[in-house]
Amino acid sequence: MSSFRPKYVTFDCYGTLTNFEMAEAARDLYGAVLPERAMADFINIFVAYRLDEILGAWKPYAEVVSNALARSCRRIYDLTTVHDLGITNKVRVNRGHEPANPYYGYVEIKDISRLPGVFGL
Repeated sequence: MSSFRPKYVTFDCYGTLTNFEMAEAARDLYGAVLPERAMADFINIFVAYRLDEILGAWKPYAEVVSNALARSCRRIYDLTTVHDLGITNKVRVNRGHEPANPYYGYVEIKDISRLPGVFGL
């Protein structure tokens, strides 16, 4: 056995010592309103935003999760809400902020000035 006696010991506790089961929590919260494919996308987005949140200045983990969840919801609920409501004619303005998701069946335009063309005007 080592005779090493550290003065301090620290751990990366987020995912190392504690498994917070965030994917399971997200499924519990949103599984009833998101189709399985959208739920899988949501979980991947949520994972990425949690990582992004911890790369900056330190903040409490509750804030990390809250920020990541809010960012994930803003990103996915735009199209999923109208899709889930059964709206079939959708237009997405691709501002370059997020990847396309053809699953939702929309017409994509580069900027709002192209909207009249979608309507045949």
